[in-house]
Amino acid sequence: MVALNLPVEAPVHILAGLRNGSLERIGGVVREVDTKQVVMWLRDTGTTPANTFLGMTTAASLLYVGVAAVGFAVVIDKLNHNIEKTLQSIQAQLTKIDNKLDVGFYANFRAAVDLAKNAFSMQQSGNRQASAMAAINRFLEAQHIYTDLIDQQMPYKSAAIAAYLQTLYLAYLMEARCYLELEELETAVKRFQFGYQETHKRLRQYVDILLTDKPIIYLHPKLSPEVDLTRLTRIFQWRNQAKDMNENTTFELLRKTLDLDANYDVNIGYWIDALPPAIIPQSDIERNLFGVTTKGRDKVFSKLKETIGHIESFIETDQRFLGYGLGVEALQAQGVSFQELQSLQPPQDSSAPVVYLLPAREC
Repeated sequence: MVALNLPVEAPVHILAGLRNGSLERIGGVVREVDTKQVVMWLRDTGTTPANTFLGMTTAASLLYVGVAAVGFAVVIDKLNHNIEKTLQSIQAQLTKIDNKLDVGFYANFRAAVDLAKNAFSMQQSGNRQASAMAAINRFLEAQHIYTDLIDQQMPYKSAAIAAYLQTLYLAYLMEARCYLELEELETAVKRFQFGYQETHKRLRQYVDILLTDKPIIYLHPKLSPEVDLTRLTRIFQWRNQAKDMNENTTFELLRKTLDLDANYDVNIGYWIDALPPAIIPQSDIERNLFGVTTKGRDKVFSKLKETIGHIESFIETDQRFLGYGLGVEALQAQGVSFQELQSLQPPQDSSAPVVYLLPAREC
């Protein structure tokens, strides 16, 4: 018997716990801060974006809230429309600095996803398991490939890092999803945990590149009101793994990066000259004999606004991936199979962006 129930609305005690800090949302799970026990799972309904619900950032995320909603066709779509197109758009720019990209690896990754999709449509368990393991081996290969590609691009501070990171998340997700389909929940949890370690440490390096060594530039008046101290504080809370970090401590941290000349003036030109290609290529910034033009500065500030949203999106992706592992581990403890989780469906007339899964009350 399924040990979960599906309420129509978020329970009042869950919302209260999130407000008073006794509960925390990590991706698609809500857990107690003190005991780390999962008390609720979230799942997208596909009707409307879930990004603004239960404290989620307004930035879009690569991943769905709940792992059960991530199908093989969804991943193929993200590879084709989100990731590979991004790489193609920056390929010309990277060629100028003799740093070419190889997008051929994506054909192999798509083939691996198709293999996994076909494996779980087979009726005979022996064929199903053999094909699934073949797909898993391909995902393991993809993990090594994209880890190496990320590490190669880090010294260049390249815009390609983002696309490779997204692919790495998907490679670990698809491997773990295969184990879930095989009902190997314990192995899936271990792969989620290992994948999170590998992706998280590289994401932190990438976020450091985007914040630059002078992150106080993100408090420039030209970025107001879209970028404020509250948004930056959330980013630094994640970056420093310090949820008790407040706006005052964040501002003091940022103030230490403030560069002033002898007249206590800010040298914006110096900061613009030091911006990495991951934010904007220097060749895209308009200059004249006197330095960066007004039009060039406006373009930079526009890119900086986009970059904050980009960072928030990746942090949400990072937390959702972490939540996948935590959620599956909690399901295992409840004695719930992955197939049972998938079978739980919201009412057909529901228009809520997410549904809520709670441990069933003991009779």
